[in-house]
Amino acid sequence: MTNMWMVRAGPGAFLKEDFKKYNLVAIGWNLGDLTNKSFEEIRQLYYKKYKNYKSVKLVYKFVNDIKVGDYVITSLTWDNHSYLLGKITSDYYRSEKITKTDNNNDNYFDVRDVEWIDEIIKFDLKKSTRKHLGLVSTVYEINEDAKVDILKNVSKKPPIINFKRNIIYFGAPGTGKSYNLNQDKNILLENYEENYERITFHPDFSYANFVGTYKPVPIGDSITYKYVPGPFMRILKKAINNPSEPYLLIIEEINRANVAAVFGEVFQLLDRQDFESLYPIDATEDMKTYLNKSKIRIPQNMFIWATMNSADQGVFPMDTAFKRRWDFKYFSINNNDDLIRDTKVTLNNVEINWNDLRKAINDELLSYKINEDKLIGPFFAFNEYHNQEIPEDIFKDIFKNKIIMYLFEDAAKSKRNQLFSGVDKAKNITYFQVCDEFDKNGIEIFTDSIKENFITDDGE
Repeated sequence: MTNMWMVRAGPGAFLKEDFKKYNLVAIGWNLGDLTNKSFEEIRQLYYKKYKNYKSVKLVYKFVNDIKVGDYVITSLTWDNHSYLLGKITSDYYRSEKITKTDNNNDNYFDVRDVEWIDEIIKFDLKKSTRKHLGLVSTVYEINEDAKVDILKNVSKKPPIINFKRNIIYFGAPGTGKSYNLNQDKNILLENYEENYERITFHPDFSYANFVGTYKPVPIGDSITYKYVPGPFMRILKKAINNPSEPYLLIIEEINRANVAAVFGEVFQLLDRQDFESLYPIDATEDMKTYLNKSKIRIPQNMFIWATMNSADQGVFPMDTAFKRRWDFKYFSINNNDDLIRDTKVTLNNVEINWNDLRKAINDELLSYKINEDKLIGPFFAFNEYHNQEIPEDIFKDIFKNKIIMYLFEDAAKSKRNQLFSGVDKAKNITYFQVCDEFDKNGIEIFTDSIKENFITDDGE
């Protein structure tokens, strides 16, 4: 039968990097070479050095009871809640690979080779998981129920180490921010599809909406007040109660709310070290009741991902202190445009490549000194037509309602007459005029520098 053992990485897990580097576990009583030594011989060597028999059984277990093929876990943090899992690949032997000593000046020369399997397991290893308790807990066997539970969680655990905890996907409109976030979500939550919440910030979004507050709740014919947690607190509680599972909070349009007001004191928790909040905050009385904790930290298995249109940065600016607590992933204006490279439409008997038209419009906008974050991304429109022919009526409808509207009211608002110079117009051009002319003459509504990419002198 394959057993599982705990072998701690010294006081405060100070040998964890050595264990990982040299692919081994070790103990530090340093009684000399114990190969083929009986229990009584080890007992006498131990007494000779320490004048007691306190940990003789633990030394004997490490040397003789642990078998090749057994599982082993070792602590990675001082609080013994994070572990490295591996399999024993050698019998006991002496080695001087590790030259560090512990507080008792003992060298860790007694070793077993290990093949490490999993980087980090977030698991609350209670005393009840021990099959055989020694007087100290440097080496002990994990009971069968706990072993099964650990391996079950490990086998389901996605590669969460490779994902950022706080990240903002940002770029111009239509560059695929939400799409790519959703793809990453599917990988992160491969075996935990329900472990997320998605919210959208807006100018009236508040701390009460995000974290929680007391709200009136009807009970029969009367009204009482009850603490109602927001999405942040709901995800936080689930992550705390299920430390081996990843949990994700998705915030769409994060800069369309006043983030300083929405996050409040929770802002402090975004500073992380080893994936967890570096600085805890004191829980309010309602938080204490809800979480059953007096101090709050964001645990390593909780992720907060957000999207932000860089064109909307002026809605609610983010200060530097808030920004530095996030990683940012930028999506360029041509990100994944290969997916629309062959997306076409026949418009008024002229074949138009949508990606070429988009780029021509963007080039014109840049010539007006319009910021890059106002340009049109590949997925601003026509998302269902990747490298396909778009029906003319559908193209016209979407182009008027999305592209022309955006250009007219936002990106090229100060350059309307110049951009739409192909429209017969009075002094002030109107959106109605542009759309009406587009229905009649297609892209001839645009300035010559755009038209010349698609329409020749003979109209073909």
